[in-house]
Amino acid sequence: MDERNGLVSGVCYDPAAKTLIIVFDKERVALNSHALPGGMVEIGETPEQAMRREWSEEVGAEIRSLKRIISRSRKGGEFNHYFFKIELANPWVPLRMDGFSEETGPPIRVLLQDVILGKVEMHYSHRKGLCLTLKKEVMQIAGENINVAFALIDLGIGLKR
Repeated sequence: MDERNGLVSGVCYDPAAKTLIIVFDKERVALNSHALPGGMVEIGETPEQAMRREWSEEVGAEIRSLKRIISRSRKGGEFNHYFFKIELANPWVPLRMDGFSEETGPPIRVLLQDVILGKVEMHYSHRKGLCLTLKKEVMQIAGENINVAFALIDLGIGLKR
């Protein structure tokens, strides 16, 4: 699969505040849905370059580091969806005050638990990718117990660098 043919999404979790950065997805207004910041990999970009560009456009906060966590094949293998763990250069920096173009609303910080439990509506594939990221990094330690997983996340275990 050509890496340039895909989507990228960023998972930025702040263990101190227990929050995740998300954006309102204007393309899915009827669904009242949020998404992880990200978008399409453009011709000539690697997924990592695309993630940095999309993050700058949608969130505005500088990235200290990013790490590809999972890649999922989408639409019968037509393209891949790459999920990255994002660490901000400064976790307390204000986020963009506006959305990006016609694509997203302003970025917001929400409780991770509210997203996982469905209290904040999120596009299905983004929520699934987020859950797979949690599963990969936390759920094995938690022995598949979601309450233990949240406790581990609250302690900063699993989604840290």
